[in-house]
Amino acid sequence: MMQKSQQQQQKPILKTAEQIAKMREAGKVVAEALHIARTMAVPGTRTLDIDQAIDALFAKHTAEPLFKGYPGKRPFPASTCICLNEQVVHGIPGPRVLRPGDLLKVDTACKLDGFCADAAICVPIGDCVRPDILRLVKTADEALALDYALGILRITDQQFVRRRMGTRRMPTTAGQRAAPVRLDTK
Repeated sequence: MMQKSQQQQQKPILKTAEQIAKMREAGKVVAEALHIARTMAVPGTRTLDIDQAIDALFAKHTAEPLFKGYPGKRPFPASTCICLNEQVVHGIPGPRVLRPGDLLKVDTACKLDGFCADAAICVPIGDCVRPDILRLVKTADEALALDYALGILRITDQQFVRRRMGTRRMPTTAGQRAAPVRLDTK
């Protein structure tokens, strides 16, 4: 039998205006990090170079990179998770070089003034990206826009994406879950 606390949905913890402002500042640092990644996403760039640029940005803002040092068999060595093409999540940046036609995925997070922000992007590299890859990126962007319009952000809107892409459900990957989060602050 489930305990009463497991059956009841947890009430959200309301944030003060000051806390929301601090969350926004952490979000701005992550947004700037992803802007750097998008700018560097050109053929010839190493994934390690992108990670180092984001790590330097976090240091400039005295923000703590949340992925670096994450416990495991070996602590996670980077400020970003960077994946190319066939890699799904949690890739370690290294000497791999971006090539035309690649699909780059960059995920990063930081803690600033006690509050965390986390975000990711997918960037097609060059002008010769396969049409199915471009369709996937466009569909993901549309799913996110739909969630914003509804006022709910989900890590993934699987039903929308599966309908658009005609795909079946991907197996769950460590740490990646669909979790609704209210965007309004009322």
